[in-house]
Amino acid sequence: MKKIAVILAITLATMPLGAQEFDRARAIAVTDLKDALAELVDLRKTIEAERIPLAKELSDLEGKARRLREEAESSKRLVDNTDVDLNTREDRVKRLEANNGYLASNLSDYIRRFESIIHIGEQQLYQEKIDAAKLAAEDTTISGEEKFRAQLAGIDAAFERMERVIGGDTFVGHAVMPGGSYEEGKFAILGPIAFFSSNNGVSGLAELEMNSTNAVVRDIGEDYYAGISGVAGSLNGIVPIDSTLGDARKMELTKETLIQHIQKGGIVMYPILALAAFALMVAIFKYFEIGAVKRAKQKDLDIILDFLKNDDRERAMSFAKSVKGPVGEMLVSAVEHMDSDNELLEEVLYERIIT
Repeated sequence: MKKIAVILAITLATMPLGAQEFDRARAIAVTDLKDALAELVDLRKTIEAERIPLAKELSDLEGKARRLREEAESSKRLVDNTDVDLNTREDRVKRLEANNGYLASNLSDYIRRFESIIHIGEQQLYQEKIDAAKLAAEDTTISGEEKFRAQLAGIDAAFERMERVIGGDTFVGHAVMPGGSYEEGKFAILGPIAFFSSNNGVSGLAELEMNSTNAVVRDIGEDYYAGISGVAGSLNGIVPIDSTLGDARKMELTKETLIQHIQKGGIVMYPILALAAFALMVAIFKYFEIGAVKRAKQKDLDIILDFLKNDDRERAMSFAKSVKGPVGEMLVSAVEHMDSDNELLEEVLYERIIT
């Protein structure tokens, strides 16, 4: 506005006007200038009045922007830390899963070993938990926690058995008696040896037998019934202990006489026995034949050597022929080849021996 008034004033001043018109134009220009100055003052006041709130608002906005920037950076750091923590947790989960698999495998191995070391009679006490643990390890429809619970139940049974067998253990069970009946009675576990006393009074060793899922009782004599019954009842009694764990008795049961051995061979044994008898006869004949061979005497050798020293070969040959048997033949060969070298003489005598 101020610029317009100035331009107007300059224009009026340069126009060829009269004095009166010039004064009027100057008055108008002055008035407009005053109005423009007043308007400028008002405008400055308005601007000055609005500057402080705007500056304050700008400062507030800058502070808000700074806080938002800090929050954004903090959120970014949190996201980065969350990603790192998530990766760490995933790695930890993988390690824990691997450890769980290794632990489950070891538990399964222990349960299988436990099943293999218990006596056949003890399976009545622990087989259910053992089977449950083995089935759980292979079941893909149950959770890992349920698998571990089933396996730990089997481990608890193993520990329970360990505590019970220290010093001997007795329990009620069933066994196959010598007559083939399946009877109830009491087992007595003494280390690796087990005894069974039935409610009918028959007692014996309880053993594992092929093709049988139950303990089989071996009767070892009525003399031991009372001792086995006492041990099975209260672990108090005298029982026989086989340090070979039954191997000696098994070897004794497998012994057989010569006749039984021949009968076991069947018809094939008859030609074998005939050949054996013929071989025995030949051996006896050769024994007496070899025993009848006359041995060389030092006296005969000395006589032949004396004849040869005196160049009397005829008498030496005559005496060698008088010696009977293979020895005489060797002496005759030696006299015939006395002029040969040692190697030839040895060959001749060796040939005489083998013929």
